[in-house]
Amino acid sequence: AELARLGRGRVLDIGCGAGRIDVPLACAGWDVVGVDLSWPMAAAASARRCPDGRPGRCRVALAAMDRLPVRD
Repeated sequence: AELARLGRGRVLDIGCGAGRIDVPLACAGWDVVGVDLSWPMAAAASARRCPDGRPGRCRVALAAMDRLPVRD
């Protein structure tokens, strides 16, 4: 309900893990960038799909929190 009220936008998830939060947001139309330092977790997040099988609008990067691969 809260996401519907906010509409859509961009999300940066630092320490995204396996994408448990990122993928549902991407499936709801948000542009999501997930960042994690763990290769297995970033790979798991990249492999997740929306319930209908589409990938959504989620990009995952392997990076440390103090060296984010995004611009302001």
